[in-house]
Amino acid sequence: MYSGPGGSGGMVQGSIMESSLSTNQIRWVDEMGVYCLCREKDNPLLWGHYADHFRGFCLEYTFDEAKSDELVKVVYPKDNRRPTGNWPEDRLEFIKQVARYKANGWDYEYENRVVFETGGQYYERPAITGIIFGTFCKPWHKKLINRLIDDPGLRPERVYCKPDSFDLVFEEDS
Repeated sequence: MYSGPGGSGGMVQGSIMESSLSTNQIRWVDEMGVYCLCREKDNPLLWGHYADHFRGFCLEYTFDEAKSDELVKVVYPKDNRRPTGNWPEDRLEFIKQVARYKANGWDYEYENRVVFETGGQYYERPAITGIIFGTFCKPWHKKLINRLIDDPGLRPERVYCKPDSFDLVFEEDS
């Protein structure tokens, strides 16, 4: 998921106390870009929320270990309090700190984020290692995604729920 200019600010502003921010810091939040990632592919809630009820797809990535410092691990405060005060003066460090928090009800996402000082930027660091199509992903959508990825070595998978449980099953997509 990626938000362009102005798009991610709204997502993040709900996570902080705006009264604790300077005018410049509010502008920084409005201009920032956020690339959101999850560490799990087998969570039905994520398929429901972010893959349009199994009609979408999931991309799997690998990250260069040397660049893993670019990932911001999201914190879900147990007391659900929003962070305030003592913000870093450096713009990028401030943005990383602001993007770090989310309400504790979202902790099932195990989210990481990559943040940008301004929106509209590409993130080219990860390599796509897999693609998983939701059970109800339309054939034309699959064809388009496979053509955009253009990697003959990539073996797409399909996810579906087991008939007798809520567990997800992943199999090669034909």
